[in-house]
Amino acid sequence: MDSKLNASSNLGHFFSTRKIMSLSLGGKTALVTGVMGHIGKAVVKGLVEAECYVIGTDRFPRYSVDDLFEELQLTSGENMTYIACDLTLTEDIEKLFKAIDKERPDGVDIFINAAASFSFGSLIEDISLEQWKREVSINLTAAFMITQYILHKMKKKGWGRIVYVSSQLGLKAIPKAAAYITTKAGLCGLTRAVSVETAENGITVNAVCPGPREGDMMDSVLNTHAAERKTSTREAREFVQTFLPTRRFSSSSQIASFIMYLCSSGADNMTGTSTSIDGGLNAT
Repeated sequence: MDSKLNASSNLGHFFSTRKIMSLSLGGKTALVTGVMGHIGKAVVKGLVEAECYVIGTDRFPRYSVDDLFEELQLTSGENMTYIACDLTLTEDIEKLFKAIDKERPDGVDIFINAAASFSFGSLIEDISLEQWKREVSINLTAAFMITQYILHKMKKKGWGRIVYVSSQLGLKAIPKAAAYITTKAGLCGLTRAVSVETAENGITVNAVCPGPREGDMMDSVLNTHAAERKTSTREAREFVQTFLPTRRFSSSSQIASFIMYLCSSGADNMTGTSTSIDGGLNAT
């Protein structure tokens, strides 16, 4: 009996004194694309709170992100800087690299690929080549180019975190979203490929696959669904939610929280995964 009590006491002491997971990212530099999107904003907030220096990028001019800086109670260059970049343009991406080299010569420690272009409503034969190229450029090619750029210095440091924001549609398909589905599935493939090439360098590479979530993207789907079936957006929402075991959409903050976990010490041995945050949709 005494030995059982002693073992229980030792176990309690272990859990009370051992630091299970650290969310401090002080001294790290993160590059986040798509910072003006719902997920991008939520990720930036989490990184700044974890004392990480953030380089944020999106296609909008600098003054368009003033509200984000105000919300974070930051001035540009304090714990975050913003660099406008059109990810469809190779020359813009190369300018981004030069700006990062100047801003943080030691390189990027964390890369969160949250930028996305989403089109819905056209069958594959009706998708224009211009639309196809745009989604491939933003959703996949830019992620590939940035990954190539950051890996050399990550490998030199022996530490790095890469998180691609994919989608549940990278794992399953619906009609009328072929370009988006193809590029998001490509991100899951890129995750596996890069993870096995960097696993011995202290770098983890993972994809997050959100299902239906609150935000403009889901609103677009619901509006199209409602118009096609001559019903209300509310009824369209309720219909889509019937496919989710939880009967509710995810939030951007929930997705960002998991991304923060992937950046933490608790996920040191987690790489090559594509994880669903989808209200149980993938289980059905």
